[in-house]
Amino acid sequence: FTDSPKIICLNLELELKAEKDSAEIRLENPDDFQKIVDAEWNIIYEKLDKIVASGARVVLSKLPVGDLATQYFADRNIFCAGRVQEDDLKRVCKATGAVMQTTVNGLDDSVLGTCGKFEEIQLGSERFNMFTECISAKSVTMVLRGGASQYIEEAARSLNDAIMIVLRAIKTHTVVAGG
Repeated sequence: FTDSPKIICLNLELELKAEKDSAEIRLENPDDFQKIVDAEWNIIYEKLDKIVASGARVVLSKLPVGDLATQYFADRNIFCAGRVQEDDLKRVCKATGAVMQTTVNGLDDSVLGTCGKFEEIQLGSERFNMFTECISAKSVTMVLRGGASQYIEEAARSLNDAIMIVLRAIKTHTVVAGG
């Protein structure tokens, strides 16, 4: 887990990719080919360096995060996840105060979010990223687990009923005892 991490939410690819299949480059000098390859590597490393320099300890992206970026971040104790659902990213931004970025230029504290603690946990066969003690959170997540789906569905209905009762009591400022 990470205490008080800075969080960056991205809408860009962090993958080393060659040019499009249909691209055509004509070179007079074979040595120029190496310059092109080096330029592709430099582009991805510049992006990764800017993210690291921002101080972010958690990197989330809507688009893919490649193996190179994953290893680069892992070597620096930075958590990263790619292909995060857009709705999930929006919720993380809202809860942590992060601002979705489409570029790595100009990253500063004003676009980074934060929370009290970040941890990745595993429940059964599923992994969850937990952001706790968020500065702007007005929600919580409840995970229901059980043996049979009918018991989980019944528990979810009962939990929903309980939440609605509390909500009604808060709105009307009244409570009536009884069954």
